[in-house]
Amino acid sequence: MRAQYWTRSEVSKHRTPDDLLVIVKNKVYDVSDYVDEHPGGAASIARYPGEDCTEQFSGIQHPAKVWDIINVSGAKAQSDVQSALAHTA
Repeated sequence: MRAQYWTRSEVSKHRTPDDLLVIVKNKVYDVSDYVDEHPGGAASIARYPGEDCTEQFSGIQHPAKVWDIINVSGAKAQSDVQSALAHTA
């Protein structure tokens, strides 16, 4: 099966609590089901809807185990992100 690739423009269209994608370390995560469960509250996870939030995700507020949580919880990696230029090349 071929991997699905998203452009940043495509990801940016998923900005509502019921359809919320974020980018962390060039992976697209569907965090829609996790918004209400986020320990920091829904507002903190929805602060960067449809955007790259690698820097925020890597902050001191997240313990090392958060990397395990994002890979096994409701926040499932969808695909790798490619730039729009990669799609037109």
